[in-house]
Amino acid sequence: MKGFLISLLVFALSSASLAQSKVVLQHQRRAQKQVEISPDQILRYKLKDKTRHTGRIQSFNRSEIVLMQYDSSLVTLPIDEIELISDFGYRDTRWLEPFAYVAFGAAMTLGATPLIWAVGGGEKALEGLEFAGILTAVSAPPLIIGSRPRRYKLKRWRIDIK
Repeated sequence: MKGFLISLLVFALSSASLAQSKVVLQHQRRAQKQVEISPDQILRYKLKDKTRHTGRIQSFNRSEIVLMQYDSSLVTLPIDEIELISDFGYRDTRWLEPFAYVAFGAAMTLGATPLIWAVGGGEKALEGLEFAGILTAVSAPPLIIGSRPRRYKLKRWRIDIK
C-alpha cells in the first residue's frame, strides 16, 4: 500500500510538471473562436507605446510574456501593454511555390520583351506582353493572399493563459 501511494504521488507530480499552460488568443465576442500560440511560432508584437518586438515566446505568466528575439536577447512584454499581435502568414507555404515560378516566368518575359521586339517585331512583342499579363493574372492573387500576415488586435481579442 505504501509503495502504491508513493508511485501515485510521483505520477501526480510528474504529470503536473509536464502539463504546461498555453497562451491562447480568444475573441471577446465569440468565445469559441480561439487561436493557440505555439512556443516555436515567431510573432510580431506591437505595444501601446508603438515599439515593436519580434520573437518566440520563451516563458509567460498571467501578467507578462518573455520573448526570445533573433539575437538571443530576452524581452519582457507586459500583457496590458500589447496592442497588436501579427503572424507571418501561412505556416506552410509550399503550395505557393508553383505560383512563384509562374510569376518568375512573367518577369522573365517582361525582361525579354525588348529582345523579342528587336528580333521578331512589334506583333511578337505584344504577344509576349499578353502572355506576361496572363501569367501575372494567374500568379498574383494566390501570392498576395498566401503571404499576407494574420493580425490580432487586442481590442477584439484577449490573451488567455490556459
